[in-house]
Formats: sequence, structure tokens, C-alpha cells
Amino acid sequence: MKNQAYYDYAEQAAELEQKQQYRDAALYWQLASGKAKKEINCEYATERSEFCNRMAVRPFRGEE
Repeated sequence: MKNQAYYDYAEQAAELEQKQQYRDAALYWQLASGKAKKEINCEYATERSEFCNRMAVRPFRGEE
């Protein structure tokens, strides 16, 4: 069965990342991580959140 809460948060996080709204994306990835039922999804969401937090502080060149 699909974990709808996880997927809703993850989808919103991905959309925010595409818009380079990294602080908000990091928050949604954290929320997704908290709703994940599978360990792999929890780890993925946590890693994405950490990435977005780094990007919010120090983006790649050309994304500043």
C-alpha cells in the first residue's frame, strides 16, 4: 500500500527544489522523512533535506 503522506510531502519537496526554494524544500523533505514507513525512503528524504540545507547556504555556481 502506498504511503500517501510520505509521497505528498516528497512531491512538494521536489517541486520546491526545482524552483530553487531550498529552505522550504528541506523542511518538506524532513516532513517526508518523518512519514516514511520504509527505511530507504526515510534515508533518501533525510539526505535530500541535508542537500537542500547546504544549497540554501552555499548554492552551486550559477545558481546564486
